[in-house]
Amino acid sequence: MLLFTLSAVLLTTVLAQCPKRSVLNPTENTCLTLIEVSLDYFEAETSCAALQGQLLKPTKAEIELMRKEFNGKTNATSIWVQKGSASTVEDCVALNSWVNVRKHNCKDKIPYICKTNAHNQVAQDFQQCDSVSGVTCPPCPECTPPPTTKLWCSTPDPCPSCP
Repeated sequence: MLLFTLSAVLLTTVLAQCPKRSVLNPTENTCLTLIEVSLDYFEAETSCAALQGQLLKPTKAEIELMRKEFNGKTNATSIWVQKGSASTVEDCVALNSWVNVRKHNCKDKIPYICKTNAHNQVAQDFQQCDSVSGVTCPPCPECTPPPTTKLWCSTPDPCPSCP
């Protein structure tokens, strides 16, 4: 029985795929994806929902995973994360310098982290936006109807549309 359980855990971990700019949380079989497009808190929530995920509500272990993966590899100093339901400007929080979570103005536009189930991920990398230099768009989820790409990029429709 133990061998079967161990095999199932290893198989899930081996088969789990996350897009680039993500780190796999093997404990929960989830992908923690850093999206470096600056949005306000509510736009970031909507964007994560379009990817069949949600803003990360970070545990200490997840903060450590993200710090190991992304510290020094991004210019972002504050990143939207989830802390309860944000209904006013004062309720939003961001992860600062990969160390702690603090209150942040919801209207500020900063990058964000989406948490999605690893088994729901399509094995594709982020696509570069051809018309916006240096902006990386998240992969398209299976779309019905396709989400607006304006949530992810700063100019109208710079990213490929969903199939």
